[in-house]
Amino acid sequence: MNAYGLTVNKRVNVNQEYIRDIRAILNDWDEYGEAAAEKRFAIKDSARMTRYGSSPTLRDHIAGKLEFLTMVRGPGDPIYTKYAIMARKLSGDLRPAVLCGKSAEITSFLQEALWVVVTLDAQGNPIPRGTAFTLNGLGIVSAAHVFTELEEITGTWRVVRATNPHDSFPIRMYRHQPGLDLALISTDAKSNAKFTRSQRSTEIGDDAVLVGFPNWHTYGDLPVRIATRVIQEKPISGVRYIGVNYPILSGASGGPVLDCRGEVAGVIANGSGHKTMPNSFVSVRHIESVLQGRDVQL
Repeated sequence: MNAYGLTVNKRVNVNQEYIRDIRAILNDWDEYGEAAAEKRFAIKDSARMTRYGSSPTLRDHIAGKLEFLTMVRGPGDPIYTKYAIMARKLSGDLRPAVLCGKSAEITSFLQEALWVVVTLDAQGNPIPRGTAFTLNGLGIVSAAHVFTELEEITGTWRVVRATNPHDSFPIRMYRHQPGLDLALISTDAKSNAKFTRSQRSTEIGDDAVLVGFPNWHTYGDLPVRIATRVIQEKPISGVRYIGVNYPILSGASGGPVLDCRGEVAGVIANGSGHKTMPNSFVSVRHIESVLQGRDVQL
């Protein structure tokens, strides 16, 4: 059944023509540039019998169609995510895709919200120090120990995009709360996608997915996405650490831990060598405390 551009079968959906229209406009923009695509869109749109008033801009048109697409198909829909990321890359300022659900299971989408924290050696070569990710409403998040363990290094910190074009951006400073292994990174870097915080309480026995770069060496390296399970919970100095049954390597520090809905449950903090709470992450519920923390210049 088709009604008002919606297809109603087992669930409400948009018809294929709607998706093809989004794809065609974005491909036109990508191949010929925004100005040419804007001109062709304006000519086509002005001929519509259902348009009252002047045509919207190409950007407003795409933004509106993407908003409607995610409203109908639901958060985390891979089709919406694919075209929202493409639109963000082309425009530079349209809304980033929000990852959750099925979209958080696809590595190429995860890369759009992930960063590698590096320092530069004397020749300008990047040395990996940890993982970071963009969290909706907050910015780029990592683990504080990624920075505090190397405080003697100054002026060479950067975040590297985990996907093409693998551009990098200086880190001006980070904010953290003493005793809490979380950090908010201050940089001009902009993500094409972002994770969302989980509102669920993580419990022993819950499924969890670790995401990060434990062995990043080249720009072509992909993040790991490891399914594991919560086996332990321990408060240490008022901070809730949650342990998993998988050996975490240090390069993954600062990466997101996703729950069964693909939402961020915490931030990877301790590797397998930690004496007190190995293979654990800090609950995302502590992230608000970082906002009241202190800034550290780099």
